[in-house]
Amino acid sequence: ICVHDGSAEGGHFFTFIKDHRHNKWRKFNDMRITEVDESEVLTQANGGHGAMTAFWVIYLSKTQI
Repeated sequence: ICVHDGSAEGGHFFTFIKDHRHNKWRKFNDMRITEVDESEVLTQANGGHGAMTAFWVIYLSKTQI
């Protein structure tokens, strides 16, 4: 999930990626990579949290995982 934090005039992008092998979410924000709870992913990617909202999402089927 690529998240945009900001407005149409500017902002910042960061990405959440789920490690399906270990069932963990990680936040990739510039040079910093942190493990995060799924609740943080849903809050920041679903809009309504400041100016953050998902910009694009990639889905994988169960057969791809």
